[in-house]
Amino acid sequence: MKYGYIKTALCSPELRNGAIAYNSDKIKETVSAAAKKAEIIVFGENAVTGGSIGGMSGYDAVINAAKKAVSEIAVHSKTHQSLVIVGFPARTADGTVSAAALIHGGKICAVAVNSDGNGAQGYTVVGGESVPVSACGTFFLPAFGTTLSVCFGEDFDNVVPAEIIINLSDGAPLIGSLSERANAVKVLSDRLICGYAYVSDCGEKTVADCGETLASSYESEEITYAEIDADAIRKARALAGNCVQSDSYVAAEIPLKSKNADVTRNINPLPFVPENGEFARILDIMGNAVFSRMTAARVKRVIFGLSGGLDSTMVLVACEKLFARKNIDRKNIIAVTMSGFGSSDRTKNNAKELIEAMGVTNIDIPIADAVTNHLKAIGHGGKKDIVYENAQARERAQILLDLSNAHDALLLGTGDLSEIALGWSTYGGDQLAQFNPNSSATKTLIRAVMRNYCLTSSNAKAAEIINDVLATPVSPELIPGQVTEDVLGPYELHDFFLYNLIGKGFSAEKTVYLAQKAYPDFTRKTVIKHLQTFVKRFFANQFKRNASCDGVALCKFDLSRKTISSEFSGEQFIAEAEKLLEKQ
Repeated sequence: MKYGYIKTALCSPELRNGAIAYNSDKIKETVSAAAKKAEIIVFGENAVTGGSIGGMSGYDAVINAAKKAVSEIAVHSKTHQSLVIVGFPARTADGTVSAAALIHGGKICAVAVNSDGNGAQGYTVVGGESVPVSACGTFFLPAFGTTLSVCFGEDFDNVVPAEIIINLSDGAPLIGSLSERANAVKVLSDRLICGYAYVSDCGEKTVADCGETLASSYESEEITYAEIDADAIRKARALAGNCVQSDSYVAAEIPLKSKNADVTRNINPLPFVPENGEFARILDIMGNAVFSRMTAARVKRVIFGLSGGLDSTMVLVACEKLFARKNIDRKNIIAVTMSGFGSSDRTKNNAKELIEAMGVTNIDIPIADAVTNHLKAIGHGGKKDIVYENAQARERAQILLDLSNAHDALLLGTGDLSEIALGWSTYGGDQLAQFNPNSSATKTLIRAVMRNYCLTSSNAKAAEIINDVLATPVSPELIPGQVTEDVLGPYELHDFFLYNLIGKGFSAEKTVYLAQKAYPDFTRKTVIKHLQTFVKRFFANQFKRNASCDGVALCKFDLSRKTISSEFSGEQFIAEAEKLLEKQ
């Protein structure tokens, strides 16, 4: 498939125990169907024999029939270019063991065996031809630049360093067994940073990569498809510092080619928003981190600016929940309102009403006069330029820092991860704080958490107000009518770029391709234009991130852990994004 995706077919046709010739025909029939879409086609541990054959595995008639079936499947594979992995019984120096033939282009490229490998190397499978044999061996797919390993059975602790692991099993179906196996596969794919596919003779099939379950099904479906992102796995290992499998461990190379088909895998348009709905837990994580910092700083109060916008509302909700849980007087939460030149009646009223609904302390200090005097003092004529805007943000920061000292309170920042990535903050203004609970919460995540709060909160008045906050266009309100997304573009796209381009290390071209899949209403040209904005702003504003306070790590991806020099130009990323427009 395109961009490093490998379409994998997990197959469980209806087979008959011991009817090897019949099973061979069914496998070939299934391969013909799956090969129209898939690059890798996988069957269970005992596919050729139609399940475990127990004591019959010691008979030459069975072993020879299995060899013949594998040979026939190999001949059949000339009609397509997929890699077929099929389980069969084989005899080695260790006795009769489970084996898997890796078949491609009309021949058996290699055999993996479930043994310690004694006497297995060069094991003759068919027609007197020796093929590479390895116990749970690792094989290389040059066209995809990835390694693949085959292992057997229910022992999920049998860990190999390959980027794609195929587990052939004869596990029996039990109550809850599919969900247990699916969870084990998901956890392993996350821990090992790999793609992991499990196929059982009983028909249970599950596959995941990098901690995301791609497909999971019972025997009712003969073929289950999933698209493993080998490119993402390789990049994730590189970013994590894991070494790619060395050639010295590779038993054989398999010349599998990509079908270059379009990706049909579901592309999450909101990758920072958890699908398991842990929204209340997110607020608890933020609150607990604030409490930990309060304890370390030996203070009993928190203070922050409340604008009536989404981000500061998120901080207020997290702190209110924390103080209620810890039985701390909510009056120790100090929300400072500081209306300026661009503050709207809507946001001012929402901030005032939220303070009343939450029962927290309010300090109201309008900043217009102070900023006007400051602008006069520096000889500024009042033009609505960057000086005019930044002066307001810096005035607010000065007020908050001084009030923090006056009330012996921890100053909390409210800027979110999306703004931090884009540098959408004033250096020495709203960029300053002593701790920022929003530092790894993107705009799309905050919207989701606040929507959930409105649906579940017992504070009906607060929920009503926050619903209006959610409906208010995002704006720093430094000049009247200012709308952030009119300048930057939609936060949904920027969060998507942040997750895939920076978080996963994808190319600009792949990121745009996936963005179009996730957001089909945006034209390719529009997506590229916003990507250019993201890339230029991301690298130009690293100096702000390097000078920012600590925050809360809510997910695995956190910019505070990205060590980037402020002088890093990012010209390679900018050039790649600009070249995409030339291909229009």
